[in-house]
Amino acid sequence: MAVEELGLLPAGRIARLRPMDAVTAAAVSEILAEMAPWSRLGSSPKALAQSMIPAHGSNVRSWCLTVDGETAGVVVVYDGWLMGPYLRRLAVLPGYQRLGLAQAVLAWWEAGARRAGSRNLWLCVSDFNTPAQALYEGAGFREAAVLNDLVADGLDEILMRKQLKSAPTP
Repeated sequence: MAVEELGLLPAGRIARLRPMDAVTAAAVSEILAEMAPWSRLGSSPKALAQSMIPAHGSNVRSWCLTVDGETAGVVVVYDGWLMGPYLRRLAVLPGYQRLGLAQAVLAWWEAGARRAGSRNLWLCVSDFNTPAQALYEGAGFREAAVLNDLVADGLDEILMRKQLKSAPTP
């Protein structure tokens, strides 16, 4: 995996994705564990860090989101799931929110999936995470199912899908 350009942000700031490394994953996971939704879901820093460093040969890819070279978030994608990739994690750190980073990541992810011939994009969002739901709906994702008690008892995850290609006509 190479460094990926996401483009210019307000005030000429540059957003990029670079492959995740263990040191950055450990540092970012400490912050994420204190942020919603992960704090509410009881995610530990250790488990979060482990999920950001894919096993060799797995279908998981992980990036550090940067702005002007500074760590701004994380993106983790699982490839090859139900005719398209699954967004396992998209997190933008507090000091970098509302700059358009999440939208830029979603557009980059979709463009790559289209080039690969994927039919769908998939993700889950916690039922209480209404800002993320609005972001994904604004990007064209629609609810596909509700997964009760998936991560924690009493909390539901909403499986969302963005269909990239319509079904062939008979």
